[in-house]
Amino acid sequence: MIFTLYSKMVEEYSFPEGTAAIRDKKFEERVYGILDRMKKEIRVKIPKKDYPQIWISKELNNSYNLSTNNLFISLDKVHSGSVIGEEISHFIRDYLIPPESTELHSGEFFGYLGQRILKSIVRPEDKLEFETNLETRKEALVKLRRTRKDLKNWRKYENGELKDQDITPEKINKGISDLLEYRKDILKHWRPYDFSSKVDLEKVELSKLYALPDKEVRKRFFRENPEYDLLQQSIISRIRRRVRKGIENLLQVFIIPVFIITILLAANMNLTGRVIGISEDNHLTLIFVVALLIISILIIYLKFSSNQKNSKT
Repeated sequence: MIFTLYSKMVEEYSFPEGTAAIRDKKFEERVYGILDRMKKEIRVKIPKKDYPQIWISKELNNSYNLSTNNLFISLDKVHSGSVIGEEISHFIRDYLIPPESTELHSGEFFGYLGQRILKSIVRPEDKLEFETNLETRKEALVKLRRTRKDLKNWRKYENGELKDQDITPEKINKGISDLLEYRKDILKHWRPYDFSSKVDLEKVELSKLYALPDKEVRKRFFRENPEYDLLQQSIISRIRRRVRKGIENLLQVFIIPVFIITILLAANMNLTGRVIGISEDNHLTLIFVVALLIISILIIYLKFSSNQKNSKT
């Protein structure tokens, strides 16, 4: 799939003086539409009245705040599918799991899972781009080693082992603080992202995974070979889902030519004196009319039953 780059598009949002974030109705509706589809894909039920307020931020980081139910997207990330998918995923996870049971690494695990889910259902009209390179274990370790080395040097200045008249106590404190924060950020994102990337979305019931306690998430998925067992879709249910989808797609393909043929045949019918003739000349037309009705009813039934199933989960 090809993703067009939209990050250089200039968005015209007006920020009143002294305002760090604004709500834009058009952008909020766009994010709500994406949330609707992600919710359907994960198969969870969340009423629209509980949706978060969507803010475009000029100064704040991308984040979801559970206590205020506010979701912030920075101005330069309004076309980032990676950011929007991650923050929506944080909202869904926090909605399903009591706040006191959440912790940092499991949260980021679901954040990256949200990126993957959105990427699998994205539409061209969403105008989203996605980061394609997930940092490898080797790259993360190189960064951590470099950070450790730099920290040792700053500690030497702090302990007086190294001296430089241009290195003030303020610079030392800031240098150590920045490196500790950088190391924390690497550990916070890399490890959960790495394990989240290994989850086979075809093997797991997403609704159950999103409702799983943090301890169980770490036990089952923070490992090289994820443990699916109770979360795994049965082979029969997966086959049924694929067959249903295949039939639905096939019916949608057939309905157009059947409709056209029916119209053409009906145009040639002799309707004098009766609404539908039963002579040999219009037997074929009658067959196509019946076929059109059957296909239409089947499509409506499949769509309705699918929506009913989603609303129950």
